[in-house]
Amino acid sequence: MALEGLNAVLAQLKRTRWQDQQSFEKFVSLWPDLVGPEVAAQTRPTKITTQDVLQVATASGVWAQNLAFERIRILKKVNAVWPKPLKDIHFSAQQWHRSAPKRSPKYIETDLTPQPRAKSTPEIRPKPETSQEAFLRWSNAVQRQASRNRLRCPICECWTPLEELKRWNRCALCTARLDVAIDERSLPQKINQP
Repeated sequence: MALEGLNAVLAQLKRTRWQDQQSFEKFVSLWPDLVGPEVAAQTRPTKITTQDVLQVATASGVWAQNLAFERIRILKKVNAVWPKPLKDIHFSAQQWHRSAPKRSPKYIETDLTPQPRAKSTPEIRPKPETSQEAFLRWSNAVQRQASRNRLRCPICECWTPLEELKRWNRCALCTARLDVAIDERSLPQKINQP
């Protein structure tokens, strides 16, 4: 057995590592076909260990847990197309941000068209000149805010949440008034005796 120089050993290691990297990139390109586009958008293979275990980063712990239940099925699909059979798959949300791809894979569609921005500051109106005008602005603002997701009570005309109207067909105050009126009628009448 002949001893090789350090440069020869390093060259061999570089060649092997380069081939492994190229092989892994091919595997990453196959990943969407193996798991589907929905799962591929939430996962990213990070590496294949020396023990032939595929490590996959997931967008959340929920994805990691759900895919752990599907690991045997996914492993069978991977081993059906991959030349070197894998022994297991480990899913982890911990590596998701650390292993962000340098460029977006082809299966993740990105829309880079600029979107119109919403106004970040509210419209600034001049200060009201009189207290009457200030009060009118304030009361209009309160009414606008009150009318969102609300309707008027058919009995007292107050703004009422939709849930109350669906439940009682009137506001909570009118319902309480009606309950009090019913309770008062059900009480025994005092009989005045001379």
